[in-house]
This record gives sequence, structure tokens and C-alpha cells, in this order.
Amino acid sequence: MFDCSLATTMGYTAAVLTEHKLTGLCVAVNNVTQPVENWRCGGVPILSMLDAIPTEGFKSTDLVVKSDNVDINGKAF
Repeated sequence: MFDCSLATTMGYTAAVLTEHKLTGLCVAVNNVTQPVENWRCGGVPILSMLDAIPTEGFKSTDLVVKSDNVDINGKAF
């Protein structure tokens, strides 16, 4: 049920942002551990998530989303 509610909320938020011509944003939903009526939705500029960091397979000037490697043999995975 949670996944369905979150997906619906994110899709609706994306549609509202697009309807208001707010593009270049990534949907964000906060307070998801609280009841749905307390959720807060909005958009985060995609450029704010990008860095020009050296990453294998990319030129040093390419913008990439910073990520951490996951050890697929680790306990958490």
C-alpha cells in the first residue's frame, strides 16, 4: 500500500509541476513516515544534484549524480 501511495503522489506531483511549467525538477516527497495528510511534495532542481567529479567512464567535465558504490557481496546487499 505504501509503494502505491508514494508512486501516485510522485506522479501527481510531477503532473502539477509540469502543468505549472516547472521543468528541470526532480519530485521530492518529505515526511513519508507520517500519515499521508502530513506528506509534503515539491521539486528539487536536477542541477543541484549534479557534480563535475571524476567518474569512471565519464570525462572529467561531465556532470554526474554523486553516488556511492555498493558491495554486492556485503551483508547489507
